[in-house]
Amino acid sequence: MIPTYIKSKTPALIKRGVRRGVIDPAKRMIDDWRLHRSIVKLRASKTPDRELLEMLRRAWGNESMSADVTYISELAARVMNCRTSILECGSGITTIVAAVLAEKRGLTVWTLEQDRDWARYVERAVARNGIRNTKIIYAPLHEYDGYVWYDVDRLELPTRFDLVLCDGPFIIEQWGASHAQWRYGVLPVLASRGIELGEILLDDATEPRASNVLKRWFEEFGFKHKLISAADGDCALVSRER
Repeated sequence: MIPTYIKSKTPALIKRGVRRGVIDPAKRMIDDWRLHRSIVKLRASKTPDRELLEMLRRAWGNESMSADVTYISELAARVMNCRTSILECGSGITTIVAAVLAEKRGLTVWTLEQDRDWARYVERAVARNGIRNTKIIYAPLHEYDGYVWYDVDRLELPTRFDLVLCDGPFIIEQWGASHAQWRYGVLPVLASRGIELGEILLDDATEPRASNVLKRWFEEFGFKHKLISAADGDCALVSRER
């Protein structure tokens, strides 16, 4: 497994190449079949266990860049308690897991993706498996006041998300000082739109830039966090209630 702090610092072009490198036609055909079978099992399960989530992750075929099983497991537990729409920052196997579980509650997953080609790839995978309750939106990055986040100015988004799955955006050094602010933008950008948030599930919580982001979220928005530590990677649950 590649440590999360290394994943987050992988140059964009290399990361994109890794994503596409795993899409060998013959292997992809087998993995697509495995993915479909795993999704059938996910739809049938009341509470997906780690074995099933690991099966889904392997079938997705992009393990070096995918969220860890602990993060996916935390995601699954929280999606099943949501009452309103879910926002996802960054797409992949998490999009599929979140959407399939949200189906059971009649909810929609809104997914922001900064890479147009990857967004199309995930969208095709979702469509092949009959998943209709996710909106995968190509949203290029935009520089705000000292930080970088998705450009959502022209999007009509819900007024509340019970859950934000924060595994993006992917921000590299080319953004200068804004690079240090990492995923900070989710709160100020959505707050400026009057959008209410319940919980944020932040992946890569031990990434060097994460501590500053968590500190700012608390000082500026009153969002506290609980660190969830595991052998395969740490994440953080962030909310006003804790």
